[in-house]
Amino acid sequence: MENEINQEAYDMRVNKGMLPTVDIAGHTFYVDIRMDKLRPKDDFLSKGIDLTEIKDYYDRDRRAYVIPYNPTTREFQQEDVFAMTELPKDTIIVQFPHQYELDIVGWNRKHNIQSSKQDVTQMHFEARTLPWEDTNVIEHIKRNVAEQLQPKEEYIVKEPKDNLYRIPNDTERVLPTYKIHGTEFIVDVNQLELREKDNPKNVLSISDMDEQSIEGYKFWYSPISHSLTTFSEQGAKLAEIPDFVKLDPIGMAKKHSIPENKIAEMYDFNLMVNQELFDKIAYQGLKPTIDIAGHPFFIDLDKDRLRPKDDIWSRGIIFSELEYYYSHNRESLYHSLQPKDTYFSGSKP
Repeated sequence: MENEINQEAYDMRVNKGMLPTVDIAGHTFYVDIRMDKLRPKDDFLSKGIDLTEIKDYYDRDRRAYVIPYNPTTREFQQEDVFAMTELPKDTIIVQFPHQYELDIVGWNRKHNIQSSKQDVTQMHFEARTLPWEDTNVIEHIKRNVAEQLQPKEEYIVKEPKDNLYRIPNDTERVLPTYKIHGTEFIVDVNQLELREKDNPKNVLSISDMDEQSIEGYKFWYSPISHSLTTFSEQGAKLAEIPDFVKLDPIGMAKKHSIPENKIAEMYDFNLMVNQELFDKIAYQGLKPTIDIAGHPFFIDLDKDRLRPKDDIWSRGIIFSELEYYYSHNRESLYHSLQPKDTYFSGSKP
């Protein structure tokens, strides 16, 4: 029975040239890989959903796009969550698979890959409409409203004046390059990133890479999009790069005011890590602390939590319970805390 379904879907897509479809909030969209968009059926006024515009809305955990969508215009509706003070009335949140899953044949053709009958399993898909509670939008709204009600001075976040990792770009010289699986990237030690030479907007940041045990970094890389990916993505390759002191010794010497002849003997670890603090944490058992609402907490990775100082009755703040509250835009966690009891209040909005 499954083979018959595959055969029928394959015949419709390959032999008859029909495009797969996806239903989004009751309206049918054609999956058009050549135009790189989801094109609404029988609606020539709508520009549809441009897949390039929503690339940053791909959720790797869900393996799907999760986007704000306007059912009236049948278009992607970009919202500024840092300015919202109420839920948008004309927007819903929808989830649907990556275009690779929606149209494997079109995807393969675009990337010169041969398709087989087993690849095509269906021709129609249903997008899910998600409740706002499944997003972090409500938390953003609460914070935005609170900011408006409080004196502005109390909510200004001052950026550190001396940032060890990122400083203005070096414009006095031509930056070196490094090839990753055939693609050339510009090495920018001031930003600690690699930028694709032919597409500077495509950035590989050190913060998204895994450190090697001795030196260098590794990450899963897509030769198709030239970006970081996961091991489960088709065609993904493991990439390894040297330390930045090896990629651009002149730049690192200039950045850290170290003679060039000494930089060759060093690793990134020597420059980016406070050696005195590292020794205290690694070898003397010192636990780093963080102050939350006036109470110090020990950062205890062994127990997967922030452990409140001098409060043996509190379970503290457990990291594994905080995934929902992580903001990728601000690279921070936002959560509610019971100040008197020094524990995490885990109720979602």
